[in-house]
Amino acid sequence: MTRIKISDDGSIHVPAKLLKSIGLRPGSYAIVGKDDGRLWIEKTDYDPFTEGAAPPPADSIERIIEQEREKSDQANRKFERLIEDPPEVRPEDRRDFWD
Repeated sequence: MTRIKISDDGSIHVPAKLLKSIGLRPGSYAIVGKDDGRLWIEKTDYDPFTEGAAPPPADSIERIIEQEREKSDQANRKFERLIEDPPEVRPEDRRDFWD
């Protein structure tokens, strides 16, 4: 058993000797969990393509549609405000002013 101190931010430092004993090195990946009041750490093989290959959430299309609907509604509200109170057109805003 090795006694360690928990940092103010909750992080812990596991001695290198313990990590090496279960095959963990800098850059390795591990799973951490708790069971019956004990914390445990276990080596895992990490495949960066596994996360990328995961299917999108089931409601992702609905979320995209809702975001697009909200953007459209905002644009329509802005357009309606401009129709009700159009901005002043200055002479220099007209194309023929500069010809």
